[in-house]
Parts: sequence; C-alpha cells; structure tokens
Amino acid sequence: MSSFGIWFHVYLTCCLPLYTVCTTTAEDWKEQWDYVTVRPGARMFYWLYQTTSPGGINNAPLVMWLQGGPGQSSTGMGNFEEIGPLDISLKQRNTTWQVPFYIMTESYGGKMTAVIADQLIQAISEKKLECLFVGVTLGAPFIHPEVTLQSWIEYAVSNALIDNTEAYTLTQQFWKIKGFILTNQWEQAYYSMLAFGGLFQKYTNYVDMYNMLLWGTPNGRAVVSEVVNKGLLISSSNERALWTLMNGKIRKKLKIIPKNIVWGGQNESVYVSLNGDFMKPAVKTVNKLVSQTSLQVAVYTGQLDIIVNTLGTLKWVSTLDIYGKYSKVDRQPFPCPQQIKNTCGFVKTFKNFSMFWIMNAGHMVPKDNGAAGLEMIK
Repeated sequence: MSSFGIWFHVYLTCCLPLYTVCTTTAEDWKEQWDYVTVRPGARMFYWLYQTTSPGGINNAPLVMWLQGGPGQSSTGMGNFEEIGPLDISLKQRNTTWQVPFYIMTESYGGKMTAVIADQLIQAISEKKLECLFVGVTLGAPFIHPEVTLQSWIEYAVSNALIDNTEAYTLTQQFWKIKGFILTNQWEQAYYSMLAFGGLFQKYTNYVDMYNMLLWGTPNGRAVVSEVVNKGLLISSSNERALWTLMNGKIRKKLKIIPKNIVWGGQNESVYVSLNGDFMKPAVKTVNKLVSQTSLQVAVYTGQLDIIVNTLGTLKWVSTLDIYGKYSKVDRQPFPCPQQIKNTCGFVKTFKNFSMFWIMNAGHMVPKDNGAAGLEMIK
C-alpha cells in the first residue's frame, strides 16, 4: 500500500473511528473534536486528526475501526493503547504515523463489523448509499463464541496452563453453556459463560487472557473479578493508567466533556445490554461476505491470544463454503521489517479471503507487534 494522509475519527461510544495511513510526523497533525447528535437524547463524540498528505483527503483510503468489548471506547483503547498517533504515555507511536497502517476491527468488533458490512453492501446495492466499499479486516474476531470458549480448554492444556483434571471440570461447565445455546437460551448461556471464565482464570492462576505469557498485574485478582462481572472481552493491561489519562489530561485538553460524563462509564451498561447477543455466532454472515460478495475479507489471529485464540478461529473458518479450496493453498511466511531472519507471521489467501497468523502477539496485535500488523496490511 502506498503512503497516504490520515483521516482519524475516534468515537467515544466505541462505534465508528475512521482511519487511513500516513507518513507524516505526529507533530504535524491538525485536530478537531466535537459531539454530533445522532438522535434525540443521544450524542456521539468524534476526534479527528486531519491529513497532511499533499494529495489531501480525497486521495486517502478510508477505514472504519470498531473497538471490541462490547462497550470499549475507541477514543481511549483504540487511540492510545493501539493505533493512534500517541501511546498511553503520550509518546509518538511510529508504527502508526511514519509507515503505512491499515486496520479495521478487533475482538467483539469483528462480529459487529460482519453485520455492519452486510448491511452496508445491501444499502449500496439498493442505491441508498454511495460508497466504494472494498474490504473488511476482522482482528481476533469473536465470530463463533461456542467454539471459541471450547478452544480455551485445548489451548490451555497444550500450553501447560491447566492439567487434564482441570480440563475435565471445564469441559463439564462448557457443556452447560452449549446446552443453553442449543435451546436458544442466550442470556443463560452468557451467565454460564461468566462462570466458565471465572473457573478458567482460577485454574490458570489468573493468566492474562490477552497474552498467555503475562501474569502478575498488581491487582490481579481485582482485575479478574472485574473481568468475570463485567465481561471477558476487556483489557486487563494498562486499564487504570488509561482511565487516569482519559479522565485527566485528555479531558482537560478536550474541554467540552460534560461534568456528568466519565470516560469508560458506558462500558458496563453497553456490555450488559448486549448479554442476549453476546453468545450468538456470526459465522453465516462472514460466510455470506466471503461467498456472495466481492468484498476483500481478512482475518488475523495472534499467536499468544487466549481469549479468541487461533484454535477456535481455525475451527469456524473451516466451516466457510470456500474452505475446501482454500485449505489446498500453501501458507506463506512474511518477515519482520529490518529483521529478515525473524518471521512476523504467515498468510494464506484464496480469492477474496485471507487469513493471517501473527507471531509474538496476543489479542491486541497493534499493541504487541505493530511491525507485524504493518506488514500484514502491506
């Protein structure tokens, strides 16, 4: 991909930040932010870093980024923890701003993206919307909750995180979840999933679900309690630091945040409101995008991710209509930039579908291995 300027919208409600890529230094950007009324009583916050590319916004690619959760904020997590111009310490993030970068979604955002893409294609075909829509990237996507949760057990056993006795107990708990799914009792499946997650964390001595090599957060048990009570797809790393940054320096900088609004305050309410949807799969929608449209569909998975691990991702990918022919294609390695001897990842492509395996990264690929993410986009 060639170098372009950046249109960077971040929405506080974690819905629609828009990105392109850029090669300028972070000091050159122009910013603006405000609230937009989307319906009576509801406003959405946006934050724009405007392009400095000579070609301007008309020649820059546009990308829609959806944070996961559900309920996580792109303004904070996506912006400062992963792909914005500054990191959580307000230092320049070179992998975003000085080299090309393209990414669309992460985690539960993958399920939302599949559905939104389907609706967008329909609106375009009906001429309700004019848009050159070309592709989606589903990062560590929570597309098939059932197979994802079951894969935790196999992943944990194979990586010495649990033993066979613990695996048996977890399997019994998993079958309770599956029973609720089979009878379309989605809320019961959700609450049973929380119990399953709490037991899994206890058995693994509270391993970081986003990166299997990490333990030992200072408030490990408090973090786990919050994960179990508020949902599994939240970040357990840098959470307090990010909250402090957003409700401190960033709040003062923006100057327009109402006094009754606290950054991150919507997380739990959004998550709980979606508990009836959380365990529902979106495989059929992804299959439709791959098989019935010309949309470029890419899926990536982090080697060290537990919460949406490679095993579970491969299992639902194997149910796609194109899998028979896709499976016969050879997987290709790609090197890390300036580290030719190291492998950044692997890629396998058939027609409009690609899958990327990213090495040395967990759930949050841009944060763990930004260089590999950049190579993937190229």
